[in-house]
Amino acid sequence: MGDNTGIGMNKDRIQYSGANYKTGSRTIQTDSTGRKFIQYWVPSPTGIFSTPAYGSHGNTGRDQFRGPGFYDLDAALAKNTKLYEGVELQFRADLFNLFNIDNPGNPVTTITSSTFGQQTSAPTGITSGAPFNVQFAGKIIF
Repeated sequence: MGDNTGIGMNKDRIQYSGANYKTGSRTIQTDSTGRKFIQYWVPSPTGIFSTPAYGSHGNTGRDQFRGPGFYDLDAALAKNTKLYEGVELQFRADLFNLFNIDNPGNPVTTITSSTFGQQTSAPTGITSGAPFNVQFAGKIIF
């Protein structure tokens, strides 16, 4: 939204009409260009959200709207095997996001954006909330 209030902080808040709006979808959609997204909040053309008049603050409070919940279960299995006196071999398997639950990023909050209310990103690699991953390791303990 930028600096609509004119105070130079770029932390403006939107105007909310108080009407009900749909939230909480986890359905993946595809737009005309093939880009995948989740429409978490209603799109702005419905009139529920709008840009406040220049020089004024919106009527929403801090953290009034929440993003999606976050679900993650990690687990580890380890097996120690004695090789010699005072020497062990440890084999370990770390399982990240065990149930492979989709954890999309927060919705776009810029009211003037064509992607307002859409979740367009998700964690990747071996990070918190990323898709299921397994990591194997072995080490000698002496």
